[in-house]
Amino acid sequence: MEKSKYQRKDIFSIMKMAQQFQVTFVIVGLVSLLCRPFLFKNTMLFVMLLRYGLLGKKFKDTFGHVGNAILGGFVGMKKAENHGVPYSLTEEFASVYRMHPLLPDSLHLRDITASPGQNKSPPIIKEIPMNDLIGLKGEKTLLEIGVAKQLVSMGHQACGSLELWNYPSWLRDLVPHNLDGTERSDHVDLAALEIYRDRERSVAKYNQFRRGLLMIPISKWEDLTNDKEVIKVLKEVYGDDVEELDVLVGLLAEKKIKGFAISETAFTIFLLMASRRLEGDRFFTSNFNEETYTKKGLEWVNTTESLKDVIDRHHPNMTHKWLNSSSAFSVWDLAPNKHNPIPIYFRIPS
Repeated sequence: MEKSKYQRKDIFSIMKMAQQFQVTFVIVGLVSLLCRPFLFKNTMLFVMLLRYGLLGKKFKDTFGHVGNAILGGFVGMKKAENHGVPYSLTEEFASVYRMHPLLPDSLHLRDITASPGQNKSPPIIKEIPMNDLIGLKGEKTLLEIGVAKQLVSMGHQACGSLELWNYPSWLRDLVPHNLDGTERSDHVDLAALEIYRDRERSVAKYNQFRRGLLMIPISKWEDLTNDKEVIKVLKEVYGDDVEELDVLVGLLAEKKIKGFAISETAFTIFLLMASRRLEGDRFFTSNFNEETYTKKGLEWVNTTESLKDVIDRHHPNMTHKWLNSSSAFSVWDLAPNKHNPIPIYFRIPS
């Protein structure tokens, strides 16, 4: 992961400022404790709560931003709130955003000139190794494939699972490139480098990381996972000292709550940073207006609810022809969600 252009501040300093932003912390706390499984099955609910608040989109579109962030959402507040520090992304956010196990070893290229098959799925033409899609060679290959075929192919290909022993093999022997696209002679084991980077930047170990988030640390390996093979290897690497566990290893080994794609620890960081990113950015608060965005630009922002909307703007017929699922973030050939007449922000978590 490249170093962020934003100034960063460690999460423990951010947490010390929690008393200064009770509204944010109340939302994070309530959402985290009461609605976690529901939110991961209904990601749009989380987005809508942050953007529109409990009053919802229709109320906000009609009457504008009313009340605080709980009622009206973070977007459109009168002024940005940085809680005494420059707008920043934390070192811990960079650490939990290491999600390379999501990447496949190859791209399943689809034929978008064919007729849609079952569940709008196009036939696979060939598999292209990911190593062939990076560097100068990859740039040329991707230009030949074109954006439309890339989008449809990626949409119909499931991502990997965020767990141990699922790191892409091509990233374990990665050929780095110079700025001009030429290859460097020394290969990189990105999995090892990611752990090294956390240690180099003094990011807290897994247990201390959780303590900083007011979460319960583990006292034995069985608290982290039920997988006996994982426990055996953890003992070989760290012995019985759970305090030495690196945060990235812990995040991938951690038991998942039902319905979760990521660990609870990572989810807590995302909750904090998602809200802070919105309330601390003037383009979502004090400068969220036609003067800054133009009338057409603000209309685009207010009518863009999902990745599907963005794709439709640039490729008007693509999702109609190839997207079977309800969300462009789902695998595209999945069955769509059943219609629910109850507004998403009024539904009872299950």
